[in-house]
Amino acid sequence: MGGNERNSSSSATAYNLYGELGYGVDLAPTVSLDLLAGYEMVLSSERSISYCSDCYSEDIDIDSGLFLAPRLRFKPREHWMIALSYQGYLTGDVESSAQISAGYIF
Repeated sequence: MGGNERNSSSSATAYNLYGELGYGVDLAPTVSLDLLAGYEMVLSSERSISYCSDCYSEDIDIDSGLFLAPRLRFKPREHWMIALSYQGYLTGDVESSAQISAGYIF
């Protein structure tokens, strides 16, 4: 083993704001399929390297934009839902995203 081993690792963090509209079809009483279209905006993004004494954090410029997203929604109990979705971006630097979400429906 060489003496040039490092324990440093890099990470990127981003905070986004997005809106979406779509149409849903019930496949069963507790399952629905939605097709969504939306726009995502990156509010801030940063890259940093941890466990490194001569490294620094820096802002990085990431553009997102328009996306299409099919979503499969499960309603295991009244007012509760779990969703699996995929976002394919039509513009910007981001290519795709996969999401798992859970929520309460009013």
